[in-house]
Amino acid sequence: MSNQVPPNKKKILVIDDEHRIVETITYNLRAEGYTVFTAATAEEGLEQLRRRQPDLVVLDLMLPGMSGTDFLRIIRQESQVPVIILTAKTSEIDKVVNLKMGSDDYMTKPYSFAELLARIEALLRRTNQAPKIAEERAPEEIRVGDLYMNYSKRECVINGKPVNLGYKEFEILWFLASNPDKVFRRDDIMSKVWGIEGIPLDTKTVDVHIRWIRKKIEPEPENPKYIETVRGVGYKFSTHKASEN
Repeated sequence: MSNQVPPNKKKILVIDDEHRIVETITYNLRAEGYTVFTAATAEEGLEQLRRRQPDLVVLDLMLPGMSGTDFLRIIRQESQVPVIILTAKTSEIDKVVNLKMGSDDYMTKPYSFAELLARIEALLRRTNQAPKIAEERAPEEIRVGDLYMNYSKRECVINGKPVNLGYKEFEILWFLASNPDKVFRRDDIMSKVWGIEGIPLDTKTVDVHIRWIRKKIEPEPENPKYIETVRGVGYKFSTHKASEN
């Protein structure tokens, strides 16, 4: 394979040790105009990631040697490249662990290529729109009660103390706080933060992230004052409660 990548072509790195699956994904993605690199191990995937600088990674969890989960933990220390997990594991705990590690989406085998392609396109679209969204986002800072956020610095402070939010946690909190007192459905949040529309989604992912955020910012996570649950609808950022002493 040539090291030269045609301009304007999106690069996708596929990391999976099942040759048939890699061959199928590679063939179909190239037919859609993508440039595809492959790796059979996480170690090889790390080398490819650093050398090729892909626009998106498709990652299998069950790899020989280093696991896909360990790979994800390592790359999140140096890159925010979108990652889609492909795995035979189906338990809820696996989904929670890998989303918390920083994957952007999660698909279980067997899956259709049409759905995989739709998710890839959605994540790439979100990534492409991010600079424009950042330019349009105003104000750059949010102050409500004891909460302070700065988007460009990725800072979140509660009562003068910095809060370490994950990438998606920060995006969700910023989105809600930027639209105070407005109620959003879970799929609205999924669409805005994950950039995925028109695809069947497990919106419990949003609930999991909201729970993590509350544990980090709420004085009483079971009685939240910042992010309220609107029963039967979704969530909202409450300026009334957040401004209370």
